[in-house]
Amino acid sequence: MSKLKILLVILLLITFGILYLMFFHPSSIKGSKNFEHSKNIYRGMSLDSMMMIMGKPDKILNDNFSTYQSDSGKLYYYDLGFAAADGINIIVDTTERVRAVISE
Repeated sequence: MSKLKILLVILLLITFGILYLMFFHPSSIKGSKNFEHSKNIYRGMSLDSMMMIMGKPDKILNDNFSTYQSDSGKLYYYDLGFAAADGINIIVDTTERVRAVISE
């Protein structure tokens, strides 16, 4: 009986650990906010407006990132948190206008 109780306690700890990482860990909370904020970003929006809504990006790729409509630009990456396959990519062209919002 004591082995069963120990196994049950271990399973509960693992379950609560996973739930914590998915919903309550700071990176998951930030990821949820990033996802919600990204819904307010639209094509043609200025870089300043986008940054006011989204905040500081987790990564910026500056290396003449090829965009859909422009020769070069920057990609702003926002993380979605624990177990997310990918984050939110916002492509901004050289005129500092949003060209695409990619969230998968």
